[in-house]
Amino acid sequence: MWSSDLRIAGIDPAHASALWSLLTLEGTRVRRLPMAFAILDKGRPVLLFAGKRHVAVPAGFDRITKDTVGALAAALGVRLLLAAEEEALRDIVEDVQTRWRHGGDQLVQAEVVIEQIRVGVDDGSIIVWPDFFTVALRLDAPTMRRFLDVVFPCDSSMILYTFQRQAIHSALILTRGSRDIETVAGHLSVRDRVGSFQPWQEGYRKILEAAEKVHAQPSLGFFGEMEAVREMLQEPRPGQLTKAILARRVIVDPMPPWMAATLGIDALTRAARISLDFIERADRLGLGRRFDLGSVTREVRSRIEKRIDFEQMLGFDPFDYLARFIAWWSGRT
Repeated sequence: MWSSDLRIAGIDPAHASALWSLLTLEGTRVRRLPMAFAILDKGRPVLLFAGKRHVAVPAGFDRITKDTVGALAAALGVRLLLAAEEEALRDIVEDVQTRWRHGGDQLVQAEVVIEQIRVGVDDGSIIVWPDFFTVALRLDAPTMRRFLDVVFPCDSSMILYTFQRQAIHSALILTRGSRDIETVAGHLSVRDRVGSFQPWQEGYRKILEAAEKVHAQPSLGFFGEMEAVREMLQEPRPGQLTKAILARRVIVDPMPPWMAATLGIDALTRAARISLDFIERADRLGLGRRFDLGSVTREVRSRIEKRIDFEQMLGFDPFDYLARFIAWWSGRT
């Protein structure tokens, strides 16, 4: 996934710091709680850490099970709790040492760890709370590779910019080569080619053109008001991104088919189907003689058919999963 010769170029420290603060919800009122980790001996906690501190096991939790882990997390004041039998941890370390190769395929290496954790979760020797995290444990290397190839095609770039009024708040450009992500760059890498870009709702095209010349053809460009993005991270709601796009607080250009088909709980796909129904009704009314409804119908159908079924590919809906993760991360659940 990440090239062994990863290149980092043109990153403004202020932009990088702003992006980190935005994604980690720093400076907000959202309550960020630590995670807890327990090492078990046949269910009995022998070591318990909350955050960076070694803590005593609360009364009433002589054993940690799937049924009691949620109550223990509440007693410790944490939102993520991992508990593992000492033997299971030893098996994971030994397996990784045996099968992990320096410079090997990182997705294959990730599969090694995921597989061992999945086995532990299935047999009860590893407990993860909240349990929605375990959904991703069904992934294997080929599936992760197919997902990456769809979301981030080879020989393309992904662009993320946020703006505070008309000034750049944060900027990130990722470039993928023939296989792996090869470059992590910032606005300084394209600044000389971009020049003036205000207002950003129009000038973002200059950024796209510069990124294509300096890095690679963009497969996805995300440009948005910092406050709009912060709202989506702090208080995620269904259809929020679609509304921000309609209000031009966020611009996604280019918008790949997989995103267009999934925005706002399939809002764009449903809109396409409604348009298609309208076209077919109009054609029955004879309006097809006045408009080229046939070509429009073909275009709408092609957009519907381009939809990629990520749920079938991965075994779960990644966008629903992401929404649940953001809600959890922001402290709303």
